[in-house]
Amino acid sequence: MQKFFSSLLIITALILLNSCGKKSSPIPISESVPASASFKLKPTWFGIRLLIKLPYKTKKGRLLTDIKYILVEKKEIDLKTKKSKK
Repeated sequence: MQKFFSSLLIITALILLNSCGKKSSPIPISESVPASASFKLKPTWFGIRLLIKLPYKTKKGRLLTDIKYILVEKKEIDLKTKKSKK
C-alpha cells in the first residue's frame, strides 16, 4: 500500500512540475490591436485642453490588459495649401 501511495505521489509531482509555467499560445495581431482612442478639445482661458479617452477593448472586442504609454505627435498643416509643414 505504501508503494502505491509513493508511486502516486511521484506521478502527481511530475505532472504538477511539468505543467508549471506553461504559457498559452500567442494572440494573433489582428485580435490584439486596440480600438481607436477618442479625444475632445476643450477651450480654456489658458489655451486648449486635450482630453483623451483610452480604449479598454480591442477592435475584435477582447479586453485590453495593459497600455504602457501614449505617443501624441503634433502636425502642423498650412491652411492655404493644405500641406503639412516640415
